[in-house]
Parts: sequence; structure tokens; C-alpha cells
Amino acid sequence: MHSAATHLTRLLIVALLGCLAPAFHPQQVAAAEHVVFHRQGQSHHVRGEVVAKDRQGGLLLLGQDGRMWVVKATEILYREKLPAPLPAQSAAEIEQDLLAELPEGFRVHRTAHFLVCFNTSPAFAHWWGALAERLYRGFYGYWKYRGRELKPPVYPLVAIVFDRQSSYLDFCRDELGANGSHFIGHYSQQTNRVCTFDLTGVDALSGQWRRGISLSHIDRLLAQPAAERTVATIIHETTHQLAYNSGLQVRFADNPAWLSEGIATFFESPNLDDQRGWDRVGQINRYNLLHFRLAQAGGEQLQLATIISSDAGFKDPASIRRSYAQAWALTYFLLRTRRQQFIQYLGQLGQQPPLAEYDPQQRLDLFRASFGSDLAQLQRDWLRYMNRLK
Repeated sequence: MHSAATHLTRLLIVALLGCLAPAFHPQQVAAAEHVVFHRQGQSHHVRGEVVAKDRQGGLLLLGQDGRMWVVKATEILYREKLPAPLPAQSAAEIEQDLLAELPEGFRVHRTAHFLVCFNTSPAFAHWWGALAERLYRGFYGYWKYRGRELKPPVYPLVAIVFDRQSSYLDFCRDELGANGSHFIGHYSQQTNRVCTFDLTGVDALSGQWRRGISLSHIDRLLAQPAAERTVATIIHETTHQLAYNSGLQVRFADNPAWLSEGIATFFESPNLDDQRGWDRVGQINRYNLLHFRLAQAGGEQLQLATIISSDAGFKDPASIRRSYAQAWALTYFLLRTRRQQFIQYLGQLGQQPPLAEYDPQQRLDLFRASFGSDLAQLQRDWLRYMNRLK
């Protein structure tokens, strides 16, 4: 499973703020403040931008490190207005805070745009950082070439790589919830971090965890078929992180799940013939194409209007694999055949404020504004195109 956690985090935050006032409607604001609040026996001091607030004074607060804090009115001890805009924390400041937060034994590998925090082998952290930087260049280059200029990230992009899955699940338990054991990595809209664990510790790949693993051993592991989904997950979750830090998407806005996951699966396709595991954008995603066709053969192909208007398929374990496959297939089709309309659609979604809620009809109307009103014909074109893929 990839990043259902990306959407779960948003739902939890909407629910948490929404419980503070009946018929909650967030007020959109942009003010810099120093907020002190008390939670679970600790006082927290956060300087940042108030992104939204509710009628009772609860806040959605964007900190200087890129984290989003959901603060109930009853938790707030002190608020002070500050001159705006506030500068983002430096890489050194974020690194210091991360090492204080994480368990003992973590180190940080810095790249041009990423802070890779790890307690596994340096070789794996360096490989992870190089992979993320290749994706960064590919991601920005892809959209620039197609007329969508993106902003550089305001904050260093944080990835936390644990030595083994059990450590990852323990650290992320509150965020992942009861289904955490299904995850091998996720991007959090709340913390703005990617969290995962060392793929060389997966039993199916290496048999045992080795702190002294070398780059040559990583290369051998990547040659095995079982590595494909793990490499895809790293690219997938980092694509989410780039989308939400470049202006392509807005954190906590009502981004349709098919679109968010479609973009991530469009970028994720590994190339295990390359010793680096991934080398370019937009290859046919064989894994998702297979599951797309299995859904078709089993009579489980959803109507286009349902995919566009509802995220339900991503919340049900029985349909989540099919939903990812259909999200990839729809995104692949639209980017290959209706690129300018897709760019226009992204631009319209990018105007949404955080915590906005669109009903199914509004989602359909927004989609039709870019792609036309005849969804039945568009679905026929889509399926015909996908059936021709080799």
C-alpha cells in the first residue's frame, strides 16, 4: 500500500477541527503568530503562519519547518502576532530539531534539497538521497517542459528512513492507525515528511538486516523482482512531497484522491534494469496496468463520474488496489492525450484554500470545466486508449 495515509491525515485534521464548532467552516487567514499550546503534558512553542481558524479559535498553523499543527482552542495558552512573512528554518535548524525528536542513533545525510534522517547504513541513505534528487530534477523538468512552472520548495524536504519496518511502524503508529502494518512508506501532509524504512531489511529481499551493507549490495538487491514495489513506494511518496511543496497541489485542500494518487503512480514506475532503480518519468506502469486490466476482466471497472466525484475506493481495503490502478490509468491517459486540459484542471484545483470541502457535484463540475461535459465519450476514449497499450 502506498499513501492512503496522505488522505487519512487530511480527514483526521478536518474531523479534529470540525468537532470544535457545529457546522464548522474554517476562516481562511494569513497571519504570522507565536502560539504556545499545551498537549499531553507538554507545552509547545510554534512560530508560524495561521493558515485557517475555526469559529471558536482553533488553528491550523504552518510552522517554520513546514509542519502543520492542528491546535484546539482549549489547548492554546498564548498567542502573539509577529511580523510577516516569517522566514523558513534553515536546514541546520531543522536537522537539529529532527535529531532531538528522533530516537538515539539517527544521523542526517544532506543533499541539495533533502534531509535524509537515518539509523540504517550510510550507503542506503546516500542511495536514497541520490534517488530523491533524480526524481526532483525529473519532476520539475517534466512540468516545466509542459508549461507548468513550479515554485522551489520553501523548506528542506525531510525523509526519515528507519532501520527496519517495526521501528517505522512504532514511530508512525498514531498517524497510520490500525492498518499501519500494510504500509512500507508514506508522506504526511501534516508533518510534511516522507517516512519509510531500509528496503535492504525486507526479508523477501535480503534475508536479514545488515548495518554494513554496501552500494554494490544495494545494486544486487535492486536486480531482484521483489525490489520493484519498494523502489516504487519511495518514488511515489516523494512525488507526493514534491507536489505539495512546489505549488502543484495545496496541502489539506480537497484534492481528489484519483488525481493525487494518479500523479504519484505516473512518476513512480521503476526501471530495475538501471542500477539506480529509476531513471525517467511517465513510463507505462506495468504493475498498475496489470491491475487495471484485472479489474476490467472482473467487471470492477468504475464509471468515470464515480472515480472523479468520490474517494471511497481508496478507503476500502477491498477496492484500494483497483483504485490506485484506475487512478494511474486515468492520469496516464489524460496526460498523454489531453495535456493542456490537465494542466488547466490542476491550476483550478490549486486555487482551493486548505480545508475546503467540495461535494461530488462540485467535483464533477470542476472536472467538466476542463475536460468537457461528455463524460461517457471520454470514458470510451479512455478505455479504448488503455486497451491499445502494450
